[in-house]
Order: sequence, then structure tokens, then C-alpha cells
Amino acid sequence: MVLLVDAAESVLPHTKFVLSKALKLGLKPIVVINKIDRHDAQPTETLENVFDLFLALEANDDQLDFHHLFASGRSGWAVNELEDERKDLTPLFERIVADVPKPKPLALAGDEHPFKMLVTTLEADPYLGRILTGRIESGAMTVNRVIKAMHRDGKEVERPPVTKLLAFRGLARVPVVHAEAGDLIAIAGLQIATVADTLCDPQVAEPIAATPIDPPTLAITLAVNDSPLAGREGDKVQSRVIRERLYREAEGNVAIKVGETGEGAFEVAGRGELQLGVLVENMRREGFELSISRPRVLFKKDEATGERMAPIEEVTIDVDDPYTGVVIETISLRKAELQAMRLRHTYRPREYYERNARIKRIVDAFKAGLFSKKEPGLFAWILTDLLNENDEYFHLADLPSYLESQQKASAAYCDEDRWTTMSILNVARVGKFSADCVVSNYAREIWDLKAG
Repeated sequence: MVLLVDAAESVLPHTKFVLSKALKLGLKPIVVINKIDRHDAQPTETLENVFDLFLALEANDDQLDFHHLFASGRSGWAVNELEDERKDLTPLFERIVADVPKPKPLALAGDEHPFKMLVTTLEADPYLGRILTGRIESGAMTVNRVIKAMHRDGKEVERPPVTKLLAFRGLARVPVVHAEAGDLIAIAGLQIATVADTLCDPQVAEPIAATPIDPPTLAITLAVNDSPLAGREGDKVQSRVIRERLYREAEGNVAIKVGETGEGAFEVAGRGELQLGVLVENMRREGFELSISRPRVLFKKDEATGERMAPIEEVTIDVDDPYTGVVIETISLRKAELQAMRLRHTYRPREYYERNARIKRIVDAFKAGLFSKKEPGLFAWILTDLLNENDEYFHLADLPSYLESQQKASAAYCDEDRWTTMSILNVARVGKFSADCVVSNYAREIWDLKAG
């Protein structure tokens, strides 16, 4: 496993989530500190934060001895140490080859062994229905073969025939009629089985050990819009259409749970406000119009103690210095605990764009294609980098000084005597006069100046 961490943003909540899953599976990640060529990069501090995260997640001694590299994905190089020569990605490839264990011998391949596969991903196809993907652990699989699906606890879910068998050939997924242990395959024909379930032959009794799916933490109620202004924002307003859309989403998204709470109302549970907000926004763009309730927390009872438990969320806030106090006060009212506060570099290109009218006019002129009328989008990628904190050389910060210098140079050029004097002095600074002539000879014979 390769754990990619931004050298400027350092450890984020999703970094902790992904790493915790990997450590529970006993994996030893290769840590890659990326984007170390940014102006606000802090590679050494980021590596220390990653190590602290390993400690906080109770990694064992072998996992704590992880290998690390520093890289720039955009420039296409990686190095073992910051002082190494930056050429290409060879150090990263060599580290992967050295650390990733070789595939185990396929001793359980063939029809003489029972078929077993752990479902790792789920998706919905309009023609094939639910498609479950995983790697065959033992045995073989053929089309139209009846298989059994089991939960993690060994409870049987369903016994359907395999209607479609797909295998991966490079990045493409192609239909096949036979697959053996070690193959990555996708199976169609199941209606209930989901991620972390075991697909196997009917005679198999023990499921494959799997990590459970994290339960939802928040729920909202989506219902038909019955307000007086209904029908003005979208054309998909019927409960039947909303129901089909929500259940179609749940088929391919294991983190979404949908249930009916009443006529025209549906309870949708997810892992946070962001996931539910993305679902609602996607439906809005598709033309759906509906009413949405306030989010409510989903509590859970501890089976051992019977105590009521609430989910805990971690948040990372990037805010300007003047608003730090207000933000801390606001989240403290929600009983939040401040775990760390780190000062980032204060250079923000967008602030220069928004506050300096002259810079804004220049950038807007590039945006409008004034300097590339035949190719309006020629400079789009440059502007995107400049305004999204990828201005490594502080172009927008230096632009006012550059313009001021240009104005001084233009004023000097209009004054012939001053320009001539500056030219001579500049040449004298960067070159050497020959010892066989005096300056007056150069002035008279080369620069055609009269001796003063």
C-alpha cells in the first residue's frame, strides 16, 4: 500500500481513515510525501505528523518502521531523501518492488477446490444490475453456476446463478466464461449481497474474514415538495421517481441506506453531511425537486455495556488569521476539542487578485482571451495554477514591483542623458574594460560620445 500525503496540507481526516483501515489489515504502508516543490511545503514536519499518526493508531513495531519517499507528481520525480538528485520516479518503483510481497502460489486453483471470493466493490449497471467485484481466493467460476452469498457471521443471504462473468484485462473489463483463483472478476446476477460478503459454492460453510462496513452516522428525510411554490425548480417531483433514484443510488453506494418512512417520504442515512449533501446536489442538478429535513445524528447502543453512543467527527479548517478566534469559539459551542493548530504560510495569490485592481484587470484580460484571440483557453491552466496557491515563484506578489520597475525604466529611456549614463554603468558592472585603452577612447570611438 502507498500512503500519499500532501507536503503542504499534511495529515487530513481522510488520511487517518485510510491509514486506520490499512493498519487493521496488517499492511505496512509506503509513505510518499507529495508536492514538496510547493512554496508552502513542509516535508519534514509532514513526515513527523505521519509518524505521530501511526503512533496514535497503535501501529505495531514493524509498521512504525515504514519506508518514506519525497515526490512531486506533477514534475514526475521521487527521491528517498531531500538531498538526492531529482530525476524520475525510479526510487518509488524500486521501493514498491522491494516492499510489496510477491503473489502467493495458486495452490487452490482449479475446479477440484471449492469456489470462494470476498466482495470488495459494488456497482450498479442499467443492463446487468448489481455487479460485485473481488479476487477469487480458491476454486474456479463459470457462467450460469449457482453460488451462495454469506454475511460475515456465516448467515446465508441468497443462492442465485451467475448471469455474467467479467475479468480484468489491463484496464478493460471483458466477458469470460471461466476464471480461476487469483483472477480479479466481476459477477452479475445477485440481488442482495454487498461489500464484505463472501461468494462461494453452496457446500462452503465458513465465510472469508472481512472488515465490516462502517455504519451511517447521519440521516435526513427526503420527501415530495408540498409547498405552495412546488414545481418551479425541477420537473421530477413525483414520489415514485424520487424513490427509484434513491434506491438506484443505494445499489451502487454501500454507505447510503434508504428506507420509507411514510407516503412520499424516505429516510436516507449516510456517513456525514458532505456525503448526503453531494447526493442532494446531484439530484438537484438532475432536475429533482424535493423537501429536505434537518440532519439528525444516528445513535448506537453498545452491546456489551448497553450505553448509548454517538458518532464523532473530525474537521480540519483552513482559515485566515483574523477569523481564527471566531472559528474556535463557534466550534467550541458544539463541544469540539481543539487537537492541533498550525500556522501556514501567509501568501495567498487569490487575495492579491481580489484586492489589487490592476492585477485583477491583467488576469481578467488573460481570462477573456485578449492575448490569445485564436485560442481563448491557451492560458487557462496558467491562471488556474496562479489563483489556486500553486504560484511557486510569487508572480502575483512580485507583479506590482515589476510594474513599478518597468515605469522607472520607461521614464529613464525618455531621458537620453540619463539612459546613456545608466547603460554605461550597467555595462561596466557586468564586464571589464581592456587595459590597453582608457575609458575616453571607448566613449569616443565605440559609443560615439563627446568627452565631457
